[in-house]
Amino acid sequence: MAGVNTLITPTFAALPSPNGTWTLRFRDGGQGDTGSVSAATLTIATAAPTPRILSVTKAGAGTGVVTGGGIDCGLDCSEPYADGLSVVLTAAPDVGSSFESWSGCTAVIGPQCTVSMTADKTATANFAKSATGESPKGLRADAIAPNTAIGKHPQRKATKRRAKFTFSSTETGSSFKCKLDKGAFKPCVSPFKKKVGIGKHTFKVVATDTAGNTDTTPAKFRFEVKPEA
Repeated sequence: MAGVNTLITPTFAALPSPNGTWTLRFRDGGQGDTGSVSAATLTIATAAPTPRILSVTKAGAGTGVVTGGGIDCGLDCSEPYADGLSVVLTAAPDVGSSFESWSGCTAVIGPQCTVSMTADKTATANFAKSATGESPKGLRADAIAPNTAIGKHPQRKATKRRAKFTFSSTETGSSFKCKLDKGAFKPCVSPFKKKVGIGKHTFKVVATDTAGNTDTTPAKFRFEVKPEA
């Protein structure tokens, strides 16, 4: 019958994979009929691959964070990944805790865990902490304050009215507070830019590390802005 569509989806749905070369044949079931096939279309559509879910959990009496591959656990402890992708996670203990071990990993090197996403996976980081605040491996809580250093700065005798400073800390992850002249210390980031007036000025910056220790000797720079000739 002209215009009749024959659906072959059920045939392909039963196959593990439709990939390969196929031959499409037609047979006239009626007797005495004549005709010809003017056009035929065969479309094989496969569904998008299902993502694999990696979940991170933390165990033990200690605390810490796990990061890597878009995970920041912390708060974000689960992410989808393409099938077969390898995800590298890194465990970092909080002060007073220590990282002990991984479970659920394909491979482990120290605090790093590699997970091959061939299925939904769960990786667990184990942290330990002693009752005295000292870790089982003898690591004591951080009580050492960072040192703050100023990098780029204006000339001692300047004519430009916009001052720019860069600064750093000896401890990674430190936060900073800046102060210009008689103003109060306020949170800031490097580079620090500020429009200043004619006259003498003093810039100060102080770093605080992730354990809450603040540099007791803020970095300081004095300069003077003079009118242009």
